[in-house]
Amino acid sequence: MSSRMVRSRFKAWHLAVVVALVSTVFFAATLLNTLTVPKSFYRIRSEVTYVNEGVHPWNLSKEDLTFYLFMNTTLQEVRLVDASHPISYKSVDEDGNSYLILEADKLKIYPNENFTCLLEFNAVRPKKSVVTLDGEPGSLKDIPSSLKESFCVGNAVWQIDDCDLRRLAETEAKSNIVLDIVLNYVKWIKSNIRYSFGQETPMYPNETYRLRRGDCDDQAILLITLCRIYGIPAYLQLGCIYDPTQPYRELNLWGGHFIYEAERISWHGWAMVYIPPWGWLPVDLTFMEDEPITAITDAAVNSEFLIVYMNVSNQDYVRENRMLKSYLEKNNFKIVMHDSMELIETSGFPFTTDLNLQIQGKLITSISSRRLYTPQILINPINTEI
Repeated sequence: MSSRMVRSRFKAWHLAVVVALVSTVFFAATLLNTLTVPKSFYRIRSEVTYVNEGVHPWNLSKEDLTFYLFMNTTLQEVRLVDASHPISYKSVDEDGNSYLILEADKLKIYPNENFTCLLEFNAVRPKKSVVTLDGEPGSLKDIPSSLKESFCVGNAVWQIDDCDLRRLAETEAKSNIVLDIVLNYVKWIKSNIRYSFGQETPMYPNETYRLRRGDCDDQAILLITLCRIYGIPAYLQLGCIYDPTQPYRELNLWGGHFIYEAERISWHGWAMVYIPPWGWLPVDLTFMEDEPITAITDAAVNSEFLIVYMNVSNQDYVRENRMLKSYLEKNNFKIVMHDSMELIETSGFPFTTDLNLQIQGKLITSISSRRLYTPQILINPINTEI
């Protein structure tokens, strides 16, 4: 489920292989200000091991040593505190996500050998966050043209020219009020798209529509595409959820070429949609199963358990995941990814937020325990200062 970095520098599927974290540094010094809000402190570790079970050497490229960093925002701060190898380079991709490249002590993995990279992050976020929708909702004309130019464009993922999707967007909008349009789309998706368990690669929106199934990011991608078709800015956001109900689990994917091990951590994806007059709001189609409005008010990102990882707006992460799967199968290579998330402590701490937030503390295990983009070999880094 993720997006990728500078295409000119890395292969199209790179992102799928090294999820580290997004780094859009919105976390400013003004954070430590007036309001005292209880906060939760987490330690997130991500270990990726490349295993050569083939007959030819695995030549490590820059993309194999590239990891994203979690983003810093007004609602969370994440810092990289440890890395298994020195950092040789740090930059930002086309979607504003920060990434780094590690220095390797060897650039070839010979048959029956392996190579491991590890990153560790400390994350902090307030224990409460709830969005309240006060005031009169805005109409389509209240959306800034600059946002439409950036977040209403189409590409391989956002299939805004697909005839079936355009027909659906036009038929289900039924309003000129942006909030009503978005909630109508949410209602249609909840009524017609069933959640898909055990899915190993993400899907394009026309596939989700045709098959009438999809997991969290698949459904979010469909919603984002409908919004963009109708001139409503939207993009995908990904994050990890602290899940103490899952002390350990292991997934064997891609015919054994991708092994995912997780301790108290799950991955999730949702849409970010511009809804005037409130601005960017999360729209989470799978976290809660109540009325359409709860997709906004009870989105997982509003809970104390979720740390935002990265944004996907311009990149074809669906294709990247499929390319990675094919590459591993063809060469008989394997990736073993081990993620863990630990709650360190909770306490009161000075924290400033420009949102009117309340407590949401609900964690739906049956939903949160699904990994969004299962096959993304991303090290869970967090946007960090290094």
